[in-house]
Amino acid sequence: RCLVFINPVSGTRSGPKRFKTVHTLFHLAGIDFDAVTTTHHGHASQVVEKVDLKRYSAIISVSGDGTLQEIFTALLARPDRDKAIQTPVGCIPAGSEGTLAKISTFFNPYAAAYVIL
Repeated sequence: RCLVFINPVSGTRSGPKRFKTVHTLFHLAGIDFDAVTTTHHGHASQVVEKVDLKRYSAIISVSGDGTLQEIFTALLARPDRDKAIQTPVGCIPAGSEGTLAKISTFFNPYAAAYVIL
């Protein structure tokens, strides 16, 4: 099971559309997920700081660089950070620039989903 964050306002506001584009691939691959659509700045951080990470094999961000930064910062802020930072984090880029996504995965949402799967 993966924890998926979808940022509806990052960059070009394409997060929900991009997730809709690739979520079928997750189902076809047999990967269950819990999707969280962020509602405010810091929302992803708040969830990651408190969630039981044992429930998830990975965290996926459908967003721009800001939400990714929130996720990484929250993982490092957890009391169990030594274990938390071992959680795989994937990105399906949906921001305007996607700098981190461009250097770490693929900017095409299908290619990014393929790498994650």
